[in-house]
Amino acid sequence: MKKIPFVNALGIGMLSIGLAFADPAAIAQVRENAVQMLNIVNKANGKNDAQIRKQAEDYATPYFDFKRITAMAVGTAIWKNATPQQQQALIDGFKHKIRSQYAGTMMAFKNAKVQVHEQPVSVKGNQVEVKTTLALSNGKKADVVFATYKSGKLYRVYDIKAEGLSIVRPFQSQFQKTVNEQGKSPKGVDYKKGIDALIAELNGSNGGKR
Repeated sequence: MKKIPFVNALGIGMLSIGLAFADPAAIAQVRENAVQMLNIVNKANGKNDAQIRKQAEDYATPYFDFKRITAMAVGTAIWKNATPQQQQALIDGFKHKIRSQYAGTMMAFKNAKVQVHEQPVSVKGNQVEVKTTLALSNGKKADVVFATYKSGKLYRVYDIKAEGLSIVRPFQSQFQKTVNEQGKSPKGVDYKKGIDALIAELNGSNGGKR
């Protein structure tokens, strides 16, 4: 029994060491990304919103891992049952949606002040979650956490949590429902048929854009 406090203390100590030695490049990149995104969206004046939103989407694109994001959004069952061609089509379809959603979220934070916390939320191997706090013009604050992993010289984003809610995971139930309903067959779920329907749905919601 006496060993438990020591083990717990050791575990906490190791966690603290891990957080303390997280690559500062992850923090620096998220800070730069957040500042640049806000600089872009702050130029929106009501007349040029579509143009500014497009600029925000284009700026953010290189920092996202859309393959990993899409796999997370559709869920394990759909992703594993998709052919390589279907996986790519899912990525292409979902890429436009998530770009648009992220840019829209940042547009809502126009004129906010951003604080990037120096202490990561968590560090697991090459994965680092970085917390930012946005101080809004109305005096309210919003916490946004960027889940990143190191890929070459960049830390690429694979999830974003706004006020604790992932902007990616909520799509799982919606996408699974489409595949289950559209792929329904006497033998269960025809994933090929269901995934093709999901791809068509994504492309339709994107207005045919990719």
